[in-house]
Order: sequence, then structure tokens, then C-alpha cells
Amino acid sequence: RDIKPENLLLDANYDIKVTDFGLSAIVKPGQLLRVACGTPSYSAPEVISRKEYDGTLTDVWSLGVLLYHLTHGCLPFNDIAHIRAGDYRVNSELIPPAALDLLRTMLVVRPEQRATLPTVAAHP
Repeated sequence: RDIKPENLLLDANYDIKVTDFGLSAIVKPGQLLRVACGTPSYSAPEVISRKEYDGTLTDVWSLGVLLYHLTHGCLPFNDIAHIRAGDYRVNSELIPPAALDLLRTMLVVRPEQRATLPTVAAHP
């Protein structure tokens, strides 16, 4: 629930390693979380709005923010209002079409319409 650049490392083979599990949670399938935590710039709208949420779908959102940050060199949202609205701009000159397609499935405000982790992993 706190995916951001500071919590990711690369090993010698350029494999990504996630660190800092201080905000992690073990959940059962279908279980929703209630505690709003994480870094606001990377938090999904439902977390910021203090609604119950599916932790894996909020991770997809955070990974989308990370993808945007990596391709654009800045964060996609200026403030919480923009996060809640899913209001961001892309520069299609900075991001390959396949990455843009993936990004648009990840930064979806309604979690039930957002890509799932298996969908993200299978994306070309």
C-alpha cells in the first residue's frame, strides 16, 4: 500500500525488489481494507476518499503513478482534487503507445474498471 520509487530497488540483474513492508497487510480474497495510509501522491482515489478499498487495485493505481513518473519525469497529479477526478495529462511524445495504453487502464478512478495485477502483468 506504499508503492513509490523510494520503496523499490534494482538488483544486479535489474529485477525490481519491493522494500518497506511497514504498511503491508495480509488479506483474504475479497476482503476490503479501511485504513487510509501510504504516500498521498501515489494513493488511489478511494484511499484518499477514505472509502473501503481493494488493496491490489490500489497497488495497480500506485504502479500507474510510478509508470507516469518514469515516462514523464514528474507526477501525474498536482493535488488531491486531481487524484479524485483522475485528471492528468499525457505527453504522447514521451511515452510509447503500448505504455500509454497500459497507463490508461491503470489510472482509472473507479476501481472496478481499473486493470487488475494479472492484466497489468500480461500487458505487452
